[in-house]
Amino acid sequence: MLVKSDGEPTYLLPDIAYHRNKFERGYAQLIDIWGADHHGYVPRMKAGVESLGRNPEDLDGLLIQFVKLLRDGWLYLEPPSGASRSTCHRAASLRSIFGAT
Repeated sequence: MLVKSDGEPTYLLPDIAYHRNKFERGYAQLIDIWGADHHGYVPRMKAGVESLGRNPEDLDGLLIQFVKLLRDGWLYLEPPSGASRSTCHRAASLRSIFGAT
């Protein structure tokens, strides 16, 4: 369902329109990153991409799980709601500090 009974769009409609715009501007492969709690969104968005006449594989839906990082018992990093790419990059750069492989 893309439009509710009251005529208002569901949250999917603007997202599909956003993907359509990206394809129209020449992007061939799209990557969406969602929190793990949005796992049901991946097949819905792939269906939306297919409804645009595209191959559903033109969209990669990646699921991530944010964590709180502690160092010496102190909170070192807690991603905020709506974490940005820089937050994700910062978390990845902490690998050497925490000894992750």
